Amino acid sequence: MGASNMTTRKRHIKLFYILILILIAVAFFSTATLADDTGWVSASGVKPSNDPPDNSANAYQNFVDLDPALWYREGIDYVLEAGLFQGISATRFAPDQPMTRAMFVTVLHRMEGLPDGYGNSPFFDVGNGMWYTAAVIWANDKGIVKGYNDTAFGPNDYLTREQMVAILYRYAIYKGYNLSASEHDSIFSYVDYDSISDYAILPMQWAFRTTLIEGMNASTLNPKGLITRAQAATIIMRFYKNVVK
Repeated sequence: MGASNMTTRKRHIKLFYILILILIAVAFFSTATLADDTGWVSASGVKPSNDPPDNSANAYQNFVDLDPALWYREGIDYVLEAGLFQGISATRFAPDQPMTRAMFVTVLHRMEGLPDGYGNSPFFDVGNGMWYTAAVIWANDKGIVKGYNDTAFGPNDYLTREQMVAILYRYAIYKGYNLSASEHDSIFSYVDYDSISDYAILPMQWAFRTTLIEGMNASTLNPKGLITRAQAATIIMRFYKNVVK
């Protein structure tokens, strides 16, 4: 009888440890989408939608570095609820951090539903298995983004205002959106309009016509200026509202 009780007790202890191991595994995989060593959260499991998000959840409240009273509240809340942006950690969004080329292409990839199956990267600085690899390969294949040349993409380079607008313009072409009203001469009223790169003139005109961007003030565009994550979020929100509709 004593031997039987001992066997039952050992079995219960074994089952207890198995249960503990299962709980640890569940906890690990539930946090697998937290920021990796790139400072950018994995897109695994994200299912973007073209439908306007329900902003009532106020997802930005999860981040200690977001001020709900500042100008970026609506844009950041929009992209968080749509699953297009995530924080650089579980508690930080980094609204003033510059957007990198890899980050922005990843956002477009999410907007498109995370398509894959486009082969290997043509760029030596976009290695296989990086968090942005599939996004860059897809966007390059569709003509949405280009490298600096045939072999260099610059995934960690910061995105400028004119670069972001040009990429969005090419994405709109890829999606078949109406671009017939692209020419808009308001950009020529800014004192620094001649600093716009040739490739970005038409996209900048389109962006002004669709009110995706505005001047930095009444007299300057700053096309070579960097885009912050908060600014990018606001522009993506405007893209959905003014272009996708």
